[in-house]
Amino acid sequence: MVAYARSTYKKAKKFQENLKELQKTIPPAVMRMYLAAKNGQVDSRAALGLNLSPDQKAELDELNALRMSGIQAETKYAIAQADKNGIQLSEDIISGRSIAPGFDRELMDKAPSLGVYHLFMLFTEEEFH
Repeated sequence: MVAYARSTYKKAKKFQENLKELQKTIPPAVMRMYLAAKNGQVDSRAALGLNLSPDQKAELDELNALRMSGIQAETKYAIAQADKNGIQLSEDIISGRSIAPGFDRELMDKAPSLGVYHLFMLFTEEEFH
């Protein structure tokens, strides 16, 4: 079990609130595609057909900044854990740009602080119902 800073939990709560509000006007799959393109995870041309307004893009950019800030607050611990176990973490993971929904068990066992990504998942409750 990994404990995170109180400020990280506050950011995660704000992130989840914003995500829940945004899903009323932007489908979560569109959010993920936009942020994946914005963060260099997929070809940026993939975001061209998403038909997002400038305001929606700005809201998504704010959500992304909050997400990355929360993740980055904990990555120094994940880096130390990974280094101790002989693992090199990618820049996308360290920076919080990765939109991966999770990591494999082996990586989580060796760098449990990466669990912070679970607090900032780009999936909504409604997608699981």
